[in-house]
Amino acid sequence: MASFGSNLTRRGFRSYFKFSLRKTTTSMIHSIEFPETTVARKLMKISSNLKCIFTRSPFILLLIFSFTFCKREESVSNENLAKEPANSEYEEDMDSKKCNGKLIKRKNYTNCVQPERVILTRISKNNQTVKVYLRKGKLQGYVGKREDRVVLKYGKKKIFSRSSLNINDIHSISLRYETIKYFQIGEYDVFIIIMDTQGAHCCSVVDVVSFGPKGKTYISEIPTPDEISFEDIDKDGTVDAITGNYLDYFHESHTDSPEADIYFRFKNGKFIQDKKAFYKIYERYATSPIEKTREKDDLGNQRNASLIASAAFYYVYLKQDKLALKLYLENGYEKEEAKSLIRELHERLP
Repeated sequence: MASFGSNLTRRGFRSYFKFSLRKTTTSMIHSIEFPETTVARKLMKISSNLKCIFTRSPFILLLIFSFTFCKREESVSNENLAKEPANSEYEEDMDSKKCNGKLIKRKNYTNCVQPERVILTRISKNNQTVKVYLRKGKLQGYVGKREDRVVLKYGKKKIFSRSSLNINDIHSISLRYETIKYFQIGEYDVFIIIMDTQGAHCCSVVDVVSFGPKGKTYISEIPTPDEISFEDIDKDGTVDAITGNYLDYFHESHTDSPEADIYFRFKNGKFIQDKKAFYKIYERYATSPIEKTREKDDLGNQRNASLIASAAFYYVYLKQDKLALKLYLENGYEKEEAKSLIRELHERLP
């Protein structure tokens, strides 16, 4: 058998295989004795067909295999399609976002009303758990407007809640949550909740909830038109609040509005204005050199006016109206015009 196998060519082996298989299959069929029935005739016909198949090109086997494999791939693909959600348009949209566990288009995310969730947890100096909850929602009837609610709990007791800003007894404005900050200042745990009225450049609503010795609670606000940040301005080791944008649109566009910041010092559980503590800083702002460029066609007029208004604001804030008036007059303003501007500056004070 070894000599036969070594002399067998590839073509000879294929012929031998077909012959043996055909012979074996035919012999198996003919070795069975069947009565002359319809079943017997069909089996004999199958035997004849087998002879035809195995005498044809061997590529028929490859064809059968390919056909079976493709059917299997199609079946698997159909199974995968069946597993996809009924509404697959969100899966096809790459710009999507989850709302309560479901994918929605990002442009529709402002309509998402989310359940209340914890956004901050701290252990106070009195070993009480303080949790801040946020529920984001849509303001009904207003496209893209939010109606968020923030709740602060001290232990199991609700201490603070904010979802709107009351303008008067009748009108209120729904708010959008921005962020929350936490500081430990001396013996106080201080939570600062920042929300906004959803205007283009106005306004921020800043609530301060602090817990002092023996768990005493202090709730207050920091008045600011739009901006707020926190930094130790006078380097005394205590964080201060920096509010700004008090002169937004003061005879200028938003971009060119004069700068005017006010500093708040933390004292007895609250952030308060302390002109005495920051007097030197305000005085430096008020007395900053200003180039005199009041000619009507001068391109520097706009910036010049902003610098003058900013310096005059600090004079007015420090109750030095005479120095503010002198500043305006020295920079080419008419007396009545200067007085009118000073009255407007008083209206912008916090």
